[in-house]
Amino acid sequence: MADIIARGMAKKIDDKVEETNRQLAETNRRDQVLTQGLQVLQSDQNAPLDVRVEGCTRVPMHNTVLSPGSYYVLADKRTKLKWADATITTGVAKFTAKAERPTIIRVANFESKISGSAVENPHIAKRGQGSALLTPSSGAFVEEITGSNGYADIQSLNGITRAMSAGIKDNIAQQLFSFDIIQEIERQIGRIPRLTITYKVQWLKDNIAKLSANWHGFGSSVGGNKATVAMWSNDAMKWYGNISSSSPNITKITRPVSTQADINVVISVDGFVHFLAYAEPAGESSPGMVVPSTISTDMVELEIELKPEAILHDPRVPLFEVDKSEYDKLLVNYDENTVLSRYPRVEGTKHLQGVYVMAEGANLFPAFYEADIISASASVKAPYEVEFTNPSANQEIKFMKLPTIKNQVYTFKVNSISNGAVRIYVRDKNGIEITKIILTGEQFVTFTATSEITEVTFRAVDSGIKCTFKDPMLTLGSTAKPHVPRNPSYLFANVKLGQIGDKKDILMYDNGDWKVRRETTLDVILDGSLPWAFSANKTGFKAFAFTNPTNIIASSNQFKLSKYNGSVLNGLIGDTTSSDNSYTGASSLVITVSNTDTGFTESVAPTSDEIKAYFNGWQVKTVDANGKPTAWKSIVDGSDAPTQTLAYVKTNMAPNYTPYKLSYVLATPVTEVVNHLVEGDIAVNGLTQIEVGSGVIVREKVTPVINGVNYLLNYISMPTTHFKNTPLRIVGLYKNGQRDTKWLIGVDSSYKNNIRIYIPQADFDPASEYTVTYIALDKEKLTTNSVSVPVSWAGSLPSAVKDIANKQSDIATTVSVYSKLIYDMLVRMKAGGI
Repeated sequence: MADIIARGMAKKIDDKVEETNRQLAETNRRDQVLTQGLQVLQSDQNAPLDVRVEGCTRVPMHNTVLSPGSYYVLADKRTKLKWADATITTGVAKFTAKAERPTIIRVANFESKISGSAVENPHIAKRGQGSALLTPSSGAFVEEITGSNGYADIQSLNGITRAMSAGIKDNIAQQLFSFDIIQEIERQIGRIPRLTITYKVQWLKDNIAKLSANWHGFGSSVGGNKATVAMWSNDAMKWYGNISSSSPNITKITRPVSTQADINVVISVDGFVHFLAYAEPAGESSPGMVVPSTISTDMVELEIELKPEAILHDPRVPLFEVDKSEYDKLLVNYDENTVLSRYPRVEGTKHLQGVYVMAEGANLFPAFYEADIISASASVKAPYEVEFTNPSANQEIKFMKLPTIKNQVYTFKVNSISNGAVRIYVRDKNGIEITKIILTGEQFVTFTATSEITEVTFRAVDSGIKCTFKDPMLTLGSTAKPHVPRNPSYLFANVKLGQIGDKKDILMYDNGDWKVRRETTLDVILDGSLPWAFSANKTGFKAFAFTNPTNIIASSNQFKLSKYNGSVLNGLIGDTTSSDNSYTGASSLVITVSNTDTGFTESVAPTSDEIKAYFNGWQVKTVDANGKPTAWKSIVDGSDAPTQTLAYVKTNMAPNYTPYKLSYVLATPVTEVVNHLVEGDIAVNGLTQIEVGSGVIVREKVTPVINGVNYLLNYISMPTTHFKNTPLRIVGLYKNGQRDTKWLIGVDSSYKNNIRIYIPQADFDPASEYTVTYIALDKEKLTTNSVSVPVSWAGSLPSAVKDIANKQSDIATTVSVYSKLIYDMLVRMKAGGI
């Protein structure tokens, strides 16, 4: 009996110890909320990272009449909102709204411009000289270069000027500034609702209220400091409208284009407008002594003011409605950069999609074959060893855009440098050098990144002498560490996560599975395929209805509904007395549409098929004596339907039409298992640099094409090599599902976004399937930014060991489940004779 009692007491003690250990493990967990971009996480030991991702939805509001008294944020430094009382709101700003739709003023300049490329910035600056003023197409003009002594000098008002001098007597120094208005508007404000360049140019002429070229600089010549700004007339084919200044200091000259006649002639057939800054001609101060003609520009920009009635589709201005608690934090708890990150530009309503989390290991430096520029004399002997054989002086391998955290301390080390030098540049976003460090021999250096971009160049110093570099290492902190290869861990989630009000979709790892707890249904297309019904005829508008979608909350306004042009319909509870409203009744969702939009006459009650035609993007063009439609035109651009029958328009969507979209809160949340949409896992080790982002495209199938001795991807002149989206950054290339490190990535203007991707023919297998994972360039077309990614990790060794054991158990369970599914599938295939 005593033994039984003793064993019972021992069992209780063991249970108590186990429970205590469990509680200690839980209390030793650490947590942090990650957001979009780079950040640092501090872990005391190696440990798995538990990740949750909260949904987010952004709805641009500039096409919508704002709600008076509601709260809004404008998250763009180069967009202004003009109100009916002529007051102007300039971003970044927060404000309570007036009951009106703001007029847009967009400021175009040369920020982030790369010479020869229209990807980052479509505008062009050139310089030249001649005995007369040059035309915009003159071959005597030369485009500015990237960086200092070029585009970087004219991007901001900072006292640094870009000068053009003409030293030949009677020659005139000139600087040409050409702005692509179509691209500026469509990239930054919204899509022009026209299909061709010709019609888009006409739209510009019809919808621009004013252009203002603001030039800052001064001139210099034998006669003084006169500088003149003129605009190009595409009608008279000459420069006109000269405005001058004779100040020897940097002075602002504004060349307005405010009359309809001027607007009509300055906008060219390709959508560009051209402005010229020039000095007086070079001349002799005394016989044989020529004083050059010099024009110096500090900054130039173009303000584009639209008319109040101008409507662009798929709106892009980052003007968003926020709740009161968020409003109070803006520019108080959240600084300007945080506001810009939380409220990025998006094209129409966008939800968080393609989330990725990448945690770096001890070494942040990539292998040499991932360099942006590799000189011809360089040979990559191993991932972290390169040799320059018989180089000419200053041959390089260059990593141009290593991501770093501003004000973070880093240590760079190279184990071996023979006859070469390493240069570390910290640059701002415009490529201007902030810091330069030069290393020779075997050494390391600690530096503080004063920008988000660090460039590292490995350079052969002496011509004809073999040069080698080995084992570069970039680490967080001030301690140099032994070399290890870069080994990041990652998590990619190809899921869409939304938010309506306080209801958020959440991605989480739970009991061995990746799951999404759905609080919303997103982007339900409301087009002509739905069973539309006529609901009511009101003065100036009509109400149309269809059966409530699955799991929507009846008689509520917990939904978001956007119109074909991206404007947001008011969500109401109950009936409405105006158009562009919507509400859910007990059994139907009702949308009110103005007769101006539909083309229906005041008294007519349209049939279901006629309503379907409207929701396919067609508007009534003509009616018979009874008000019934007899012809249809596109609501996008007014073009006639190609087949003027009701059967056609009720079935076919108008070209370039974006249908109404509905997102709503679910009456009953649902949980989905999404293991097939999530890839990877995250581990942290000590001081860890982590990147959170969105817009990752995972394992997209690609078709490499042979060109000479290489197979190519992303090659501009070979459309079959293009990805579905233009890449911003390549994460990895895969052969039959396995990482293929034989692909080479570099910089080349013959490739989309200058990203050269190729593999030698000898390393390519035509029988294999190749896929790519990449970050999309035009993320605003796909997603918004992550604003809340809560993570947690073990704060002690026992809890870390427990986490690892649990992960291994989950993996074993998943493998077992999938093995059983595969076995069952094979049995069924065999039974079916396959």
